[in-house]
Order: sequence, then C-alpha cells, then structure tokens
Amino acid sequence: MSLKTESFDEASATRIVIERNAGCPDPRLREIMAVLVRHLHEAVRELQLTQQEWRGAIDFLTATGQICSDRRQEFILLSDTLGVSMLVDAINHRKAETATPSTVLGPFHVADAPAMQSGDTISRDGRGSPLVVHGAVLDIDGRPIEGATLDVWQTSEDGYYDTQDPTQPDMNLRGVFQSGADGGFWFRSIVPASYPIPSDGPVGRMLKALARHPMRPAHIHFIVSAPGYQPVTTHIFVEGDPYLESDAVFGVKDALVLPFPMVDDTARGERFGVPSRHHEAEVVIRLQPVPQVIQVENTMNSIRTLGWIGLGKMGTPMATRLVEAGHSVHVYDVSGDATYALRDAGALVAATAHDVVEAADIVFTSLPNDAVLRDLLTTPHGIASRLAGGKILVETSTVSPSASAEVARAIEATGALYVRSPISGSTATAADGKLTVLASGPRAAYETVRPVMEGFATRFFYVGAGEEARTLKLVINMLVGATSALVAEALAFGQKGNLEVRQMLEVINESVVGSPLIGYKSQMLERHDFTPAFTVQQMIKDFDLIIDAARGFMAPVYLTALIRQQYEAANAQGLAEQDFFALLHQYEAQAGLLQSPAAARP
Repeated sequence: MSLKTESFDEASATRIVIERNAGCPDPRLREIMAVLVRHLHEAVRELQLTQQEWRGAIDFLTATGQICSDRRQEFILLSDTLGVSMLVDAINHRKAETATPSTVLGPFHVADAPAMQSGDTISRDGRGSPLVVHGAVLDIDGRPIEGATLDVWQTSEDGYYDTQDPTQPDMNLRGVFQSGADGGFWFRSIVPASYPIPSDGPVGRMLKALARHPMRPAHIHFIVSAPGYQPVTTHIFVEGDPYLESDAVFGVKDALVLPFPMVDDTARGERFGVPSRHHEAEVVIRLQPVPQVIQVENTMNSIRTLGWIGLGKMGTPMATRLVEAGHSVHVYDVSGDATYALRDAGALVAATAHDVVEAADIVFTSLPNDAVLRDLLTTPHGIASRLAGGKILVETSTVSPSASAEVARAIEATGALYVRSPISGSTATAADGKLTVLASGPRAAYETVRPVMEGFATRFFYVGAGEEARTLKLVINMLVGATSALVAEALAFGQKGNLEVRQMLEVINESVVGSPLIGYKSQMLERHDFTPAFTVQQMIKDFDLIIDAARGFMAPVYLTALIRQQYEAANAQGLAEQDFFALLHQYEAQAGLLQSPAAARP
C-alpha cells in the first residue's frame, strides 16, 4: 500500500513535528513546544549527534529522574548548574531596585519545615559556630510588613543538609518564622559552610566531566512572603567566602553578600541566648507589591457595574455619558436632588456612598476639594474600608498631590487599586464626551478603566505610577489661570489705545500667541457674557492648591501668587460665580472702561 505521508528527513523534520503539534488548543503550550522543537532539532543538526551520543543523553535524563525524591530534586540541580534557573529568574523578577534580589531555590527545600517563634534556634544538635540572624521585612518604600512568613534552611558546619546526612536530626537547620509588628524577626543558628553539590548523581558527574568545581559559597536560604507582596526566594551569602565568584549554580548577587562578624560581647550573648563569642548577621528583606497586572486580571474579567460618587458640575455630565454608553452605574451625591437627572437617564441611585462601593467593580469620584476627598476616603466612616482587593477607585477631582497621597495609603491597605485621573476640560466638553484624562497610578489598572473612560473623554495621557497626574493638572491650571489674567490685562490695555476687543482677538488668534483656550473663550470675551464653565471661585481653589504644593516642592511661584491675588480681588468684587475669564471686567473697571465689575455683569 502506498502512503501519502511526507518523507521525514533532515530538511523536513522540524516543520513536520511543529505542524503535527499545531492542533494544541493551548496557545502558550503550542508556542513553547514549537520553539523547543526548533532549537532542539537545530542543536542535533549542528552537532551531528551520533546515535550513541543521543542514547547517552537519554540515559543521563533517565538517571536524573530516577534519583529525584521529595527530599532531593536533581532536575532543579541540573537547571541550576546549566544557568537556566538564574536566567528564568532574571526574566521573571525584574524588581524595583530597592527590592531584595531573588536567586535559585536549590534542590533541598522541603515544604513541611516546623513553625517557630522569634528567637528560637533552628540548630537541633547545637554543632557549629553560634550565629544570631536578625533583621526586618519591609516594603520597597521602607515600611515594615507585619506577619511576613520566612522559610529558612541551611547546611550544617560540615556542608550537608539534613536530608543528605542521616546523622543529623530530622528538620535540622530548618524553620518557619513570622515578622512582628515592626517587621522584625530574629533566630539562632550556626554559621553555614561552603559545600559541594551532590557528587553521587548525574549532575555531579556532569560537572566532573566538564572539569567544573562543584562548590557553592556558604549561604542561608530564605523564602519570604506576605499577602499583597511578591514572594522572594533568596539567600544571604557569607562575605569573604572563596567561592563567591564561581558559584556552581551562578546564584550569587552582590546585594546578597553580607558580613557575618564575630561579636565578643557578654551582654549581647545573654540577650540572644548564645555564648559571648558568636557571629551575627543583619538581614533586611524588601518585598515588592504583587504586580498590578496580576491583581487586575480578575477585575478585567468580572466587571459588571460602575459606581459614581459626586454629581457636581463635572460629575453629572461624566456619569450621564457612562449611563448613555450602556453601563450599569450606581450613583450617589450628598444632595439627593443631584441624582434626579441620573435616575431619569437610567442610573441606579444608592442611599449611601458605601452602597455604591459595595455594588460596583469600578468606583469613580468627582469631589469639590481636599477636605471632602479626605473625609470620604481616609476617615473611619469613609468608603475605603468597603474597598476590597480587585476593585478600582478612579478619582477625577482636582486635588492636591499630598491629599491624594493620603488616599493612596488608605486604599493600599485594602488591596484595592487607585487611579488618579484628574480631568481637563469644561462642563461643555464633559457633556460632549471630549474631556482630556491625565492619569497616574498602577498602569494595569489604568489600562483596565481607560475603555470605560472613553465614554466621556477622547484624549488620554498616562504620566506615572504615583501623584504625577495631580501635579500635571495643577501645571495646566496654572497656565490656564495665568492666560485669563494676561489676556484680560492685554485687552484692557488695547482698549485704552482705541482698539476693539473683537479686532484684537481676531489678530491674536491668527498670531503665534493664539491658543485653543483663547480661541474657545473669544466669543465670551467679545460679548462680555461670562456664563461660567469654570468659575473665579474654582480658580482660586486651584491656585491655592498650586501654592500649597509649591511650598512642599520648594518651587518658586511668584507670578502665580500675584495672579491669585487678582482672582481674590475679583471674588471680593462680586465675580465669584462668573467664568474665570471675567477678570476682563475687573481690568476694564480698573482702567476706567467700566463703572465697576459688579455693575457690568450680565
């Protein structure tokens, strides 16, 4: 019988195998197998392997598997000695510079080490040079982490783990500890020794055949974990060990090499329950928060409802746009009257702000000032306590960076995610869905909520992980507020020189000093109709935020302070609820072009 199967030869082998695997329903597994087959076949071709060499490789892998047990993982040791473990570690642990570096797990970790109290000894036979290990578990900003778990293990003074040496007590030099309220921990042990990896297995024989030494520098293993933080598998290495620069498994990192000084102090010995002559090691473990993309994945897959708290001049049109986009939106405002329009549009009106948080996956807030923000989100009766891991708070107000940072700390403690998203635009652009979003905070959380915000915004700028969006909003408002003052002064000056406002604006808008803002406000300025899109009083509030922030930044804001006085004068003269471009009235009155600002109001 003649088969229609394609000939399997050197030229076609790789393609045929990859095509045979192409039906795999798991795209990641399909990708991994394609790359593995391609590179494995390429190695066979490049090396022109003999059948005897191929059989030797199979025997080596078989022996590696046969020696593995629940107390010895020879395949991990093989990965370690070939540098694969550390390469995978490098790819998957691109940590913040302040986080403790990770390194290899090694083949001798056991999962059932005993729980111990702070100060206990992990040395069950007492053999070796006494050592006290003390330190703290902190986050990357230096704050203590209470209740972190530290799984610790090491070799004896002879260079053997308890699972290798039948003369050692079971679970010798192993223990699991918890950090205290200050992040602190300490335990007693012995100074570890440098040691050879096992030579009785295939990996040891491989190193011998490669003329590589099998030694590992002296170290203590740690696996440190805490809720909300990325666990780290790491070591501390003994400074001065001769094998630090040639570790058989490539696991040494400079930041993990620590001094283990000899201490000769009777009082310290009595305090720690060790002889006066003993060694000490000070260890600080810094954990990085769980990557936000991991925290957000569940939220992305389970978004059902939105919440909106604060239905003022900006909040109402923005929330309305979301309802009109088809979202299920729960709304709340301290003024019940503000919810009527949203109820008519199809929103679900909540009795309290807490009810909004309970119902929604993503909660938006639009608030008037720092005081309301703090009251809602940082006080015991606020909503932060109702936020749970996976929920996202999107805060759209113009508030100070310092108040926003307080909110960030309150939300961080709940496991929820916080996107700072101050809005740039007016009530008119909000109603048209053409606002600009300035965003900062966890990038993955921002990417999750951006499609929702496209209901009311058309331009988006992500500017950082912290309070950068708050600062940028103040930068923009500083320039916007200064533009009104400068335009008002210029137009009043021109009128005194017999120029008409319409004539000046026409030329200004066609010149290099023209701007979208001046163009947008030109009709208002010509007609002197200052129906507010953003009031003088609101601009005063924003300039106060700028000046307060500048004090914290130690940044000079001379002109801003002067312009703020001009807005305050306009406020005193009855223009508080007029559009902030009503400064033109004030300048015209001061120039003798009007009787008084208040009298000139429409």
